[in-house]
Amino acid sequence: MVMENIANMKVDSGKIFLTGLLGDEKTINGIIQEIKLLEHKILITEKA
Repeated sequence: MVMENIANMKVDSGKIFLTGLLGDEKTINGIIQEIKLLEHKILITEKA
């Protein structure tokens, strides 16, 4: 698991920018593989 309680997710130039409920931030160089709305999950594959 990369991050819990994500408040905002932005994709730009092949990077995924995540912001948590408390303002913590994380940047991932990857691709969104799948979004499971009923399970509240976003599956991301990191680029090498």
